[in-house]
Amino acid sequence: MAENNRPVYKYQLGTVECAVWAKQASDGKPYFQFTFQKTYKSKDGKYLHSTSFNKADLPLLATLCQRACLAEISKQSVDLRPATEPQAEEDLPF
Repeated sequence: MAENNRPVYKYQLGTVECAVWAKQASDGKPYFQFTFQKTYKSKDGKYLHSTSFNKADLPLLATLCQRACLAEISKQSVDLRPATEPQAEEDLPF
């Protein structure tokens, strides 16, 4: 898995965003890393990003964490399925 400068998934609620990054461990195993940020408008009208959150952001962060976690579990579940079709009943040894 090549290192990439773009997230593989993004989840956004209001001004808070979760980005999911595909990474590769030194042993070659793939894994995901998660980053969170919020967007706000400065006094001079520019849109900026921050990794600091206030009390009002916490429910949004919690929901984004759940979504990212469920997506990761779902992805792992797909990867854990058998690669072959189940055998027909008459092929089973019991």
